[in-house]
Amino acid sequence: MYKISNNISNRCIRNFFVPNNSIYPLRSQSEFKIPQVKTVLKGENSLSYLGPTIWNFIPVEIKKSKTLSIF
Repeated sequence: MYKISNNISNRCIRNFFVPNNSIYPLRSQSEFKIPQVKTVLKGENSLSYLGPTIWNFIPVEIKKSKTLSIF
């Protein structure tokens, strides 16, 4: 998710995650949209769901690291 948020990753992977574009600055707002899932087995265990969900738990100071090695 670090590479995706800093445009370092492949285009194929970047297209897999949708940025969250909200006009309101909310505290609970994530950088990427978390898709709604219909099943636990195929939905909550997928990369498109787990990536943004885990990314939200990382502190902002770590997310804003200058380089990948510092991250």
